[in-house]
Amino acid sequence: MTCDLIWYKAVNPSVYGLICYGPPAKLMVYNPSTRRSISLPKIDCHRIKMHHYLGYDHINGDYKVLCMMEGKFHERVRGINKEPCVLTLGKENSWRTVENFPPHIRLVEFSEKCVDGVLYFGVLHVLDVYNYAVISIDVRSETFHLITCSEIPYGDALHLKLTNYEGKLALPVSVTPDCIIILWVLEDATKHEWSKKSYVLSTIDGLTYDSFRLFCAVNGGKVVTTIFCFAFNRWQYLTFSISFVAMIHVSLF
Repeated sequence: MTCDLIWYKAVNPSVYGLICYGPPAKLMVYNPSTRRSISLPKIDCHRIKMHHYLGYDHINGDYKVLCMMEGKFHERVRGINKEPCVLTLGKENSWRTVENFPPHIRLVEFSEKCVDGVLYFGVLHVLDVYNYAVISIDVRSETFHLITCSEIPYGDALHLKLTNYEGKLALPVSVTPDCIIILWVLEDATKHEWSKKSYVLSTIDGLTYDSFRLFCAVNGGKVVTTIFCFAFNRWQYLTFSISFVAMIHVSLF
């Protein structure tokens, strides 16, 4: 098998100690603790855009890689992902096609997250006027569900980062100028129910910071954000744990 444009690369977040990376023709999985990597079977890719995700089945101890190729442009937006296939590391030598996968457009702004054997990543739902949504994949059973984010305001949904909050999928979406972070927590994936939580951050060095931008979210409910102070004309990075900041409001929709 061949890949016409092998320079395209992608790096995914670490999933239970392993990292999946590389161009479509030569995907690899790396173990930082042993400093060893394995090459995955090649994929016949004739498009530059191919996305891959690494998930972990915590019951059977299996790692699985999901790959999807991006199709043609649809109504002047990025192509709809299609042709998904799955490979179980250490047990399979070829990719398997996945049936009945929800049509969607991948959002590069979303970072995928694997929580208790379920892999999540953010998408645009092409059958719902391009509303934001989250696809969940049970790594063990390989069942897929599309979870709508209709309760989350469109402005908040522009900068979604996925993280693990008390064993649940959470989306820290914004930090306001008065040091309040807005967090949406997935309470019921079947009913598409989210709870909105607001937290106030402690004053930093006694200074007023005029702009916050979410940078990334990591395991354990920690969020990394950039902060800007006009008094010193500088940007700084701030890492804080949601579990240790004061909660000022909780409402369930």
